[in-house]
Amino acid sequence: MVNKNLLIPVFALVSLIMMTGGAMAAAGISVGVGKSLGCETRYFNVSTSGGYLDARIEVYNSGTTGYEAGARLDIMKNETVIFSAWSDKKVAMPGDRRPLGLHWFSASDDEVDARMTVYCGTESVVTERRHASLKAASTEDIFQVYNIRLYGDRLKFQLRSSRNISEAAIMISNYPPGWMFQEPIAQNLVQGRHAEVSIPYDPGVFYEDQININIIGDNGRYYTSTTYDMKLEEGLSMYWNMLSDWLGNLF
Repeated sequence: MVNKNLLIPVFALVSLIMMTGGAMAAAGISVGVGKSLGCETRYFNVSTSGGYLDARIEVYNSGTTGYEAGARLDIMKNETVIFSAWSDKKVAMPGDRRPLGLHWFSASDDEVDARMTVYCGTESVVTERRHASLKAASTEDIFQVYNIRLYGDRLKFQLRSSRNISEAAIMISNYPPGWMFQEPIAQNLVQGRHAEVSIPYDPGVFYEDQININIIGDNGRYYTSTTYDMKLEEGLSMYWNMLSDWLGNLF
């Protein structure tokens, strides 16, 4: 015979569970399968040509949720980092593979190690160091960097080549410690025509200093370095340059 005194609390408990589940479903709270962030690195490769170093890696999203993937290249001598650069970020959905590439240039013979750190959302993976021997070779100065403008989060300039170049790597060096500059690739440069270059950067705390804008073409065969005294655009000239940038993107 069923104890009637037990039926009341059991019925109340079942009712509470059903109401809680309904409220959670109405609020869109997942109570089922969890999500995982999977970050795998593959095919880390470092190649050199003269004084030019090219580092490439592939990121594989082995998890069940998407994220933005990016990389940082550290050039090291012994245990000291002498140069760092950051790639752009690429969206990687589950199952996606995303190639990331960064570069460095030395105007003299050098023995260095290259290391990459890959960032997948909030996770990071550090690769093993790869040794690289750089042998300085004669280069040709064919690029012109001009009309340089510096905004709060972007460095912009115009780039012209005296030859047709399929790809030119852009590297910012000699910047203050703690700053982050991305390394874009200027593509399909046509002889005598200018290309607009926009480089995202994050200074943390900004202060005026001097940087070098380096352009490398044909794996180090062509090389130009331009020194720039950093000064933020301000006043009427800032708005005029921003308007010029906007109009330039339309035509």
